[in-house]
Amino acid sequence: MWIIIVIISLIILYTILHLLGKPSFWKLTRKHPIKAYNFFLENDCWFVVDGINNSEPPTDKQNWDGPFTLFLPNDNKLIKIYGKSSVYEKSQEEFIRMFK
Repeated sequence: MWIIIVIISLIILYTILHLLGKPSFWKLTRKHPIKAYNFFLENDCWFVVDGINNSEPPTDKQNWDGPFTLFLPNDNKLIKIYGKSSVYEKSQEEFIRMFK
């Protein structure tokens, strides 16, 4: 019985971490939302749904993780961001290095 509970707990933990992405990256994006927004727009591994550049999420959702959200205080709006599966992780590291 306890083995099933451990397995279910691990699956839930993995799912939560996968949905949240890299916490240190998202913490930086919240501190620097405008720089993050521009970074997302400049990199092909990100798909931004902001009502300006794109208003609909990507159609091939099996290739994209998300949506992740980011609040842009200058525009007072919440945008959705999708990351290209197994590619955007390197981009996250690049963004983190920009602030070291």
